[in-house]
Amino acid sequence: MNTGVLRIVYRDFPLDIHPSAPLAAAASRCAADQGQFWPMYEQLFATHGLRWGGAPERDRPVMSELAGELSLDIARFNTCLDDPATAQAVRDEASQAAQLGINSTPNFIVNGQLLRGALPYTTFRNLIEQLR
Repeated sequence: MNTGVLRIVYRDFPLDIHPSAPLAAAASRCAADQGQFWPMYEQLFATHGLRWGGAPERDRPVMSELAGELSLDIARFNTCLDDPATAQAVRDEASQAAQLGINSTPNFIVNGQLLRGALPYTTFRNLIEQLR
């Protein structure tokens, strides 16, 4: 439902302490190219530590498997995932976030206000209600 009150924008900020985080961010981008960002995002979080996480060389085939489970065009997905421009786009977004003072996850920007950490729903609801 589009009420015009809220727009959610997701940006990449893979943390260096997670070796496969850039790969996961790239997989999300490649899924987004086929209109499946949120399903891939959900799959990545649901399967992290179970099917992937920590060894990019081992985790790369898992990303393709997840794409297949979402009925994505695997050849197109793999081409995107292997494209250096995809990895560069992830790095560029992380750099832009760092310029905003973001150095951890999760972070949220609501109407220009930076909110750090996993905050309760009421924090967001109250802030959004103030803007209405």
